[in-house]
Amino acid sequence: MNKIKNKMAIIFISFIFCISISTMSNGAIEIKSGTTAYTSINISEAFDECYNLRDSSSTLGTNSLDPHMATSLDWGAVAYLAQSRYGRNGPNLTDITANTTGNNSGVMNMNSYTFTATMYENRNTTSSWATNYRYRLEEAIADPNMSKYVDLIPSYTTINAENTVGRAIVETRNWYGATYAITNNADYPIITHNSLFGVIFNNLNTYTTGQAISSVSFRPIIWN
Repeated sequence: MNKIKNKMAIIFISFIFCISISTMSNGAIEIKSGTTAYTSINISEAFDECYNLRDSSSTLGTNSLDPHMATSLDWGAVAYLAQSRYGRNGPNLTDITANTTGNNSGVMNMNSYTFTATMYENRNTTSSWATNYRYRLEEAIADPNMSKYVDLIPSYTTINAENTVGRAIVETRNWYGATYAITNNADYPIITHNSLFGVIFNNLNTYTTGQAISSVSFRPIIWN
């Protein structure tokens, strides 16, 4: 009899839990098929869009979450996990650029150009690019309370796997045909990822200035 009561209690608690989850989901972010990525937005505007998800008027509502624009460190974590047993776990990732796991639980649309809140430490802070496009990132770097939301790549003559550790910039170059273009120009300090493993950085390319481009989007990260 006690066992029956215990089972009934578990079922009842589970039912209450399901109702609670269902109620909470009303404020969750809805993923809709057939929609398009948010593009034609400069990197400062993208930075604000991600950070302002914490506002009470946003989709996330008032809570203790810590949303921000994805940095290269965040991106690196996704790239490494995609290669682990939590992702595809193998070398034959023929469609890794579309989805990191091959099902709805994976990170979707990894085959696009994506701004990251990451800049070269040895950047030109007085250039027109800084004034016109990446001013919010510069403000965040100068603010002790906001600097954690921008990842600074240390100033090295050579950008290699050792001095960019954790960011999946150099060690993953050319994986699965991904684009890799790195030079050393202080006027083009923004890292734009192409596919999960590709990267354009310090390259004389509009993708690395932060200006609004129709083919470049951005991704928020939500910490708890």
